[in-house]
Amino acid sequence: MGFFSKDNKAQPVQETPKQDNLAPTVLKPEPKPIIKGNDKVNTRKQSPSGDAAGESIIAEGTVLIGEVKSNKAVIVHGTVQGKINIQSDLIVAESGLVEADVSAENVSISGRIKGRTEARQLFELKTTGTIEGEIVAKSVKIDEGGRVIGKIDMQQGGSPQASAQMNDEDLKKKKDFLRGNAKENT
Repeated sequence: MGFFSKDNKAQPVQETPKQDNLAPTVLKPEPKPIIKGNDKVNTRKQSPSGDAAGESIIAEGTVLIGEVKSNKAVIVHGTVQGKINIQSDLIVAESGLVEADVSAENVSISGRIKGRTEARQLFELKTTGTIEGEIVAKSVKIDEGGRVIGKIDMQQGGSPQASAQMNDEDLKKKKDFLRGNAKENT
């Protein structure tokens, strides 16, 4: 039907009711990151553009078995078993478990590590963190509540092998001193 009838007279136009609320709505989901662990401190490096600097994140619930190699930071919320060798930083969140020998520039632990951990610069154990094994680092920071089951070897430019060589007598003296059994040298 047109606007004009056979006699070409204008017909009134009927308005259709407005359907404001009936139009389909397209919702765009917003990604919401789920980060558990010690998120009080921003541990991610930023690139000049403001984006994250390409770190690898091992999510909670993920179990990775094997060797992890990376030039970028690695953040562990899940479990890693095997070996970790990275040129940047290793961050183990509260939910993270690492059962591996670790070599990294800096290591920050809020979760758990079982194995030898070598930090070329700083090893940091947070309040909720636990390490079972050897720590080899240039600098060590342990927050109150952090738990170490093993030994700590702080490097001052020497090799780990050179500092590990200690004769039995010196070792006994150090243990006695730490237990409060040391005799005074007069």
